[in-house]
Amino acid sequence: MSKHGGNTRAGGELRANLAVAVSLRSRREADAMERFFEAHHVLLSAGKMAETSVRRLCEHNEGPCGMAELIALRNGLAALAAR
Repeated sequence: MSKHGGNTRAGGELRANLAVAVSLRSRREADAMERFFEAHHVLLSAGKMAETSVRRLCEHNEGPCGMAELIALRNGLAALAAR
């Protein structure tokens, strides 16, 4: 027992569990960042207009305007699906 009436062993287990949770969260965040950068690279390789069209749709909920943007959106989404 600690001087505050708590169990020090339980406190140690809590700290260990917290460290594991933080480690898992950090790993998930790092994986998400890696997937984002990979997808961004794929979109850029499909062309700037494809990247812009996909991001505009996915991040701002703005649909394509005109046939050129629609084709660019299709090409960008196809590039992402193929990776």
